Amino acid sequence: MTLEQASSKSFRLNNVLARAIRDNLYRRLYSSKASISTPEIHEQEIKSVSDYKNGNDRENVVLADALNLLSPRKVPSDRPNISYKPSLLSHLTSGSLSEQKQFSEANLTKLLADSLPEPSNNRNSVKEHLDHLLAGLNYVSSHTIGDSSGGGSGAPLDLLALSSKELSIYIKSLKSEQALVKAFEFFHYNNALTLKITTEILLNRALVNLNKLPVQIDSLLLNDTKSNSFKNWSKEDVISLNIILLKKYHDLKKPLLIIRNLKENFESHYLPTIEGAGGTDRVWLSPFYERIIWKFYFEYLSQDEQYYVQRISKLRSTILIWESSIPSKSIDLFTSAFEFHKQGLNPLQLAFFKLCSSKLTKSLIQDELNSSSHKMSSPTLSQLKQLSIKYKIYTFPKTTESISMERKSTLYLFINALESIILDEYVTKQGAVDSNSIVEIMELFKEIKEYKETELMNIKAEIGINEWSNKFVKG
Repeated sequence: MTLEQASSKSFRLNNVLARAIRDNLYRRLYSSKASISTPEIHEQEIKSVSDYKNGNDRENVVLADALNLLSPRKVPSDRPNISYKPSLLSHLTSGSLSEQKQFSEANLTKLLADSLPEPSNNRNSVKEHLDHLLAGLNYVSSHTIGDSSGGGSGAPLDLLALSSKELSIYIKSLKSEQALVKAFEFFHYNNALTLKITTEILLNRALVNLNKLPVQIDSLLLNDTKSNSFKNWSKEDVISLNIILLKKYHDLKKPLLIIRNLKENFESHYLPTIEGAGGTDRVWLSPFYERIIWKFYFEYLSQDEQYYVQRISKLRSTILIWESSIPSKSIDLFTSAFEFHKQGLNPLQLAFFKLCSSKLTKSLIQDELNSSSHKMSSPTLSQLKQLSIKYKIYTFPKTTESISMERKSTLYLFINALESIILDEYVTKQGAVDSNSIVEIMELFKEIKEYKETELMNIKAEIGINEWSNKFVKG
């Protein structure tokens, strides 16, 4: 066998072997009973395969497709883009021109900036704000204020429609902490929380746990008024609320919180307010709030009352300090205050100061304080303080000229009350003191009566008119 014949024979053998391998693969792909999915072939490719008349070429194409040797297929144009992401902002801004302007990215950014709290050291501030917002929406949409017992079964009540007096009566009628918290939440989430409403809720003794309120009211400072509940509050309102918290802490028996409140606010806010900011005499703080300050400041920080009497140098604050002082210090305090303000007092104020600093008054108060039956209290001192609080003697005019009838009636009532105290408490107890003290009190009684007859009743003028009338009739 020649070399050429051997080469030809080897070629044919290789060709037969390749055909046999191909046929074996073909039978496995299309004749096997195993669950093998048939490869997908595009319509264009199937058409080109069917055009082959030669079975061998068709088998080659099928084999090449099975072995993934054909060119990559094109993705159909109607298949959705997997990179698409829905956008709420795009949905809002795809409407009409007015809607696009209303929900533009700049407006939405400004809206979020106004509603969200400013960044702070508290990492959870935004989360807490959103929690409160969701709680408020849920509360307003589903809540109805129930009966005053807090059971929640009463008829719906529109608190926003009540007058100030009706609202005060309603809050005072609430007897459970749950009802008070719900009332606070109602005004908080409706942006209707005022100082008056907050004060009446806080001073209700049924409210014990301040942490149940939707805001941290016990840590409210002057720079915290940007929150929704207090954004409309003035500086004066925030100061007044912190003063009310002194009274609340006292009711809850939390002396440490009282001390912290005083140390944080007395020198920076309370005292400048009492003295009058900017050197003016205008004091917006009511006597109620100022008495609270002095009471707890002297009781918990043991400061010298006489020092502040001389520092402030105002009759109003002097009397309020005396009204707030403890019984054991009231006697000496009023005596020194009398000497300090003696030159600027009107006749009625002078008579009251004389009575409170008299020997008989000191003796009666001291005996009552030493008595075990009164438990370190003095009924006489309490009566004098109540008289001062009720009629606000620091407001009495220096002269009775051109005063209103209402003001004159107040002076009448004060004189009658003062005369009753002298007659009932002093004259009936004259056996306990020496006669000189009684003479002093009776002289004071005559001065008060003379002031009433000459300044208020104008008896001298009336006598002159009567005498002139009698002469005219006789003539």
